[in-house]
Amino acid sequence: MVFGENDTGKSHLIKSIYGAFGADASVVNEKWIKASVATMLEFSVDGAIYSIIRFDNQFALFDAADDLIWTGTSLMKEVGPKIAELLDFTIQLTTKSNDLVVPPPQFCFLPFYQDQDRGWDDSWSSFKSLAMIPNFKKSILEYHTGIRPREYYSAQAQRADAQREQNELKAERRALDRATVRLRNGRSPVTTTFSPELFGSQIEQLLAELNELRTIYEGVKHKISELQSRRAVLVEEIEIARTALAELDADVKFTQNLSDAQVICPTCNTVHENDFANRFNLISDADACRGFLASARHSLVEVEADIARQMQSLHSYDDRIKRIDALLEERRGEVKLRDMLKDESERVVDATIAAERAVIDEGIIKWQAREDEALKTMKAHSSAKRKAEIVAFYTKKLSAFAVELGVTFGAAAKKSVSPKINETGSYGPRAILAYHFALLHTIREFTTSCLCPIILDTPLQQDQDDTNAAAIIGFALKNRPRDMQLVLGTVSLHGAEYGGHVINPLVKESLLRSEEFDTVNTYMRPFINKMLGQDQGELI
Repeated sequence: MVFGENDTGKSHLIKSIYGAFGADASVVNEKWIKASVATMLEFSVDGAIYSIIRFDNQFALFDAADDLIWTGTSLMKEVGPKIAELLDFTIQLTTKSNDLVVPPPQFCFLPFYQDQDRGWDDSWSSFKSLAMIPNFKKSILEYHTGIRPREYYSAQAQRADAQREQNELKAERRALDRATVRLRNGRSPVTTTFSPELFGSQIEQLLAELNELRTIYEGVKHKISELQSRRAVLVEEIEIARTALAELDADVKFTQNLSDAQVICPTCNTVHENDFANRFNLISDADACRGFLASARHSLVEVEADIARQMQSLHSYDDRIKRIDALLEERRGEVKLRDMLKDESERVVDATIAAERAVIDEGIIKWQAREDEALKTMKAHSSAKRKAEIVAFYTKKLSAFAVELGVTFGAAAKKSVSPKINETGSYGPRAILAYHFALLHTIREFTTSCLCPIILDTPLQQDQDDTNAAAIIGFALKNRPRDMQLVLGTVSLHGAEYGGHVINPLVKESLLRSEEFDTVNTYMRPFINKMLGQDQGELI
């Protein structure tokens, strides 16, 4: 129980429980955000003790021995998957951009938290950033209630992976087919049989000439590449020198026309003497810049001449190219060596394309089989009988809780675990409380997912009278599902009996009391230092 007057920080404390995992409440006070609060929460999963620290948007997880297990900053890429792994929250959902992701922690905690600022007006708005997953309610509720168990959603993720792989392979196949059409467009039929024995000596000469020319070409190509790099450097140096010279000439002209004996720098307010020595230094720098510019331009002319000579050298091999053409034009009967090689190269290309297409088709078939297997698993875990059993249990609980809290639900609300609750005034919070407790009992009974603490932040909304206020507090305490922790924030118990642990903040706008700061800071500092990679020394 978090029990205390208004403005003592009880809601900030409650919001920080799931906020420590990165699940921010729908409304967080601006002063709390600006305070840059460090939060540390100790919790257990299946008996194993952990601590999580959140410092701004940095997170760290520690084991029972206070050893650092993990750190992360990205809510979607790091924190969400780590918390999902820790809590066995195995569902994957599709974002607005159609990416299949492990949803961030607020989707895991959604059924278990009612925030005082939004949760009692709309049953699914207690956390921020829920809109990133379109139409999340159906999937989240079916997952948590067990209507569709974790096996269904694991298979759904496998199916999505298989579909994505197929789509990528099909895109590759379409690209290959387009390239094949362009390659074959206007091509003559392949008619010449490859008979290398007809042109044995010519082929040997051809290969020898080609190998020698390739070596020469690679050497020339390397030299031209080096010269081009040198040319690029010179062009850049010339441009820098031209800019510097223009600035120096302007400075010289400025000092010559300036009557003042001193010049004050407008940036740093340093005083410079406008004497002959300083003007001479400027003129000297300008002359040195002119000398460098002239030298760089001369070097550029030489480099461009070298590039032209290297390019021209390639023409000296025209005679060899003519010999290769002559070899290709030789005939043996009706067959030219050129035609035979051309047809053989086209056969090789066709065979290569066919082999690549076969590999792609094989991959598509493999991923299609995995999709079919995943679909079969999804159907096996999507049972109408199981859904009817779960909805019947939920309906029974909802009816009983509605009577206890003095509210009524229409027939439609009892047929769906995600009804639309339109009650207004004091009926609204009581209707939402009855619905959520019916849902929580259903989750406790049937879920294959994790069970998290139930957190109710100030359920006494909309001016409840004393009778209804007492009924709400008593209802929440009495109907807590078995083996599930309840954290309840309220200003008053309204006569309800409670023998559990109580946190009672007393000081206005000072959740951490000043006399406790040193103790808390000393305790938390080593954890934060480990998170920041600073195991020793004071926290900065």
